[in-house]
Amino acid sequence: MSLFEFEADEECRLYCEAIVRAMVAEFGISHDEAVGRLNKAFQPQRLLGTRERQLLGHRLPKEWAHDIYLGRGWWRLPPEERKPTPLT
Repeated sequence: MSLFEFEADEECRLYCEAIVRAMVAEFGISHDEAVGRLNKAFQPQRLLGTRERQLLGHRLPKEWAHDIYLGRGWWRLPPEERKPTPLT
């Protein structure tokens, strides 16, 4: 059974697992929270095929982790104003 609530081929699944590890390492959150955040961000995507692998791979897992955890445009905010995006 997959951790993810969206379809992903093997290569995309491995990349998504790297994004989860990056969120855990960067922000000290649990693995379950990181998976939940990734599921929320990528549903209802279907990460199947070359195009999707290219879309994922154009950014490092650490960059995806920051966007998923802090929201797009997080880098424009002063560090003291960066807050996690809501899970719900």
